[in-house]
Amino acid sequence: MRVLLDEMVSRKLAGRLGGHEVTTVQRQGWAGLTNGRLLDAIDSLFDVFITMDKGMRHQQRLEGRAFGVIEVRARSNDIDDILPLVPQILDAMRAIQPGALVTISAPDAQEDLAPNSTDVV
Repeated sequence: MRVLLDEMVSRKLAGRLGGHEVTTVQRQGWAGLTNGRLLDAIDSLFDVFITMDKGMRHQQRLEGRAFGVIEVRARSNDIDDILPLVPQILDAMRAIQPGALVTISAPDAQEDLAPNSTDVV
């Protein structure tokens, strides 16, 4: 599976997603792109986009996209805060459908959704 990590997601997460082709927005040369332009760039190149951007669901239309989005909600973007969520992230990667958004939440993350909710946006 081809996976892209957003700018705010620790690049160290890539090493924990074994068996997948993982890169970062920075490595692609897309740092600083607005969300709309970034999503257009991702289309057909990646299967999954992992982000910590809570506004993605409200700001962008994902329906019809060729990839799914996993929104990670942790206390911070520090790898130590994200590592406990890796099993859930891997499960979500296996199940996600194109155009869907799945939220993975740490119990101590501030959020406005129920933990581990799944939404198609």
